[in-house]
Amino acid sequence: MRAIFITEVVFPSNLKTIGEGAFKNSGYLESITIPDTVTSIGREAFYSCRGLLSVVIGSGVTEILPTAFLDCYSVSRIEIPVGVTTVGISAFHSWKTDQTIVVPWSEGNRPTGWDRSWGMGCGAQIVYS
Repeated sequence: MRAIFITEVVFPSNLKTIGEGAFKNSGYLESITIPDTVTSIGREAFYSCRGLLSVVIGSGVTEILPTAFLDCYSVSRIEIPVGVTTVGISAFHSWKTDQTIVVPWSEGNRPTGWDRSWGMGCGAQIVYS
């Protein structure tokens, strides 16, 4: 069963992983703040959360698995923490040109753990920090 009518999530302070498809198709979800205790965002965790406006990723996250934020086209901006060493293929697929992804590396210096197709199908503006 999918929790498709939730608008807000308060994660427990001891959460380590957001599992595969955890919030898939939760179209009414508007805002999430992932706590610093979380280390992994699972495959399709927020897939097609089309109402999602705000995402804050905690500093403890080290991996964002494939298609984790696919089709989340209402988020205006997301900042990837410096500790993220792995980002899977198409993690931000279907993002549009009016969206922004801030990545913690300089242009041309993609970390080796980031799939070379991490941004496949993504039209968002990439800001290097």
